[in-house]
Amino acid sequence: MLDLSGKTVGDLHVTLLNAFGIPDKTFGNPAYTTGPITALVA
Repeated sequence: MLDLSGKTVGDLHVTLLNAFGIPDKTFGNPAYTTGPITALVA
């Protein structure tokens, strides 16, 4: 089971962008994005 506590939808979007080769660190309001969800990246 993944522990995603503290992660936001913005983090999910950053993770997807990074998976497609777009090296963004934030999505939307940077105050609500903590970074990519590393547990989802293989």
